[in-house]
Amino acid sequence: MEIFFVCRCIFVGSLQKLIAVIFLKDFFIIAIYLLRLLYPYRPFLDDYIQYNVYSLHPEPIKNVFINAGTFTTRPAANFLDIVLYSSFGDILYIPYAFLVLLYLAFVLLLRRVLSEISIDTGRNFMIIALLCPLNIEGTVWVSAASRITVGLFLGTVSALLIENKMSPGRLILFWLTNLVSYLFYEQAAVFNFLLIFLISYCRRYWSAFFAALINGIGVAAFYFAFRNYGVFSHRMSSLGVADAVYFLNRLTECLRSCFFTLMPSGMTFIAGIIVSLISAKSFYRGVFSSKKILFGIGVVLCSFVPVTLLGEYNIPFRCLTVSLMGAALIIDSINSPGLSRILSVILTAVFLSASFNEFYRLDSSCANDARIVSAVSDIVSENQEKAIAIHGAKAYYEDKPSNHAEHIAAITSSDWAITGALRARLKNPYLPLIKLDEDSDVNIYMSDDGTEIAYCRLNSD
Repeated sequence: MEIFFVCRCIFVGSLQKLIAVIFLKDFFIIAIYLLRLLYPYRPFLDDYIQYNVYSLHPEPIKNVFINAGTFTTRPAANFLDIVLYSSFGDILYIPYAFLVLLYLAFVLLLRRVLSEISIDTGRNFMIIALLCPLNIEGTVWVSAASRITVGLFLGTVSALLIENKMSPGRLILFWLTNLVSYLFYEQAAVFNFLLIFLISYCRRYWSAFFAALINGIGVAAFYFAFRNYGVFSHRMSSLGVADAVYFLNRLTECLRSCFFTLMPSGMTFIAGIIVSLISAKSFYRGVFSSKKILFGIGVVLCSFVPVTLLGEYNIPFRCLTVSLMGAALIIDSINSPGLSRILSVILTAVFLSASFNEFYRLDSSCANDARIVSAVSDIVSENQEKAIAIHGAKAYYEDKPSNHAEHIAAITSSDWAITGALRARLKNPYLPLIKLDEDSDVNIYMSDDGTEIAYCRLNSD
């Protein structure tokens, strides 16, 4: 019965909510968001490794998930990489489309969960949550969305199960759903925990909160126990609170790239203004709520806790996905009709223009990746027993001020990325690591723009 309730909430309740928002007030926002389904998804960086190379190993559950130790970090996500997403390694559009729709379902379910504790969300929340291009890396890139989006969705589903008098069966189902939601992405786990706390506080019912707290402590203990085991041990080796100055420098770099990413340009901005003005007649004031603002602030601040604890050398755009939800709640609380409408128009226009540019750049970058991988694989396939290096490789195909971390990075941005793509292409999971800018037996030199091979030199010659 409890499982039936969850299914009914998700599929029936969400469908009713979706129909309501489409025909009443959020048609344009949802319709524009769903245009993401038109994007012809291509593999990008980690996609080659997770959804093509893992499955090339014999008994991948045993040899990759257990022996290589991918279970030690985000175990649920890494398990699904092997048993689910790898089945679509050659047609990643299918999981891409699924994750795009799942993120929309998450946003709609979150609105329902918040409305049940008297926190209403308006138009600006939807605009930021669905249209902001800063979350493209976290919700479009399959490697990231399979962790962030799924974790957020499951956490919100667990929140739907909370009621003032929970039966033992319902409480167990909540506990399991909440536990699994913690095993996808650290920041999603933080968001889920804060959401459970908010609901428990508003309802003055703490059983769910203590169950979520036990889950959080258990997952943290699990990560700590296996911090030195497996291929991801380097992520946990620097466990500890990062230096404040170091963190602020990394955050400043990230925000600087965000600023340039959001810079509108040309006809796409004009088109964005037209679309935003057409839909502006239905914009209305935000709904002020102190609980919503405090929750939003908590999400923004706490979402960076995992980054500081892991001592990350940078803050990638995908780490902003959760904090953007908090920012959306804060901005949505502006209840001045004039200011709310102006923000709606500006945000919609800027987001549409920047999103178009982001998808265009991503598609161009992935096309260049495929061309390079194809060309290099012809050379590598004839020299698989030799040490191979690529010289003059580009970290990014375009010199843009928005370049940052893995944000639309080239396949040649790192040795592991190009090696993973070549292993997938040649279907050889044991291909030796391809070096960058080191003299080797076989040296491949790239063109000035980094998109083609200029020539190849063999040291044996």
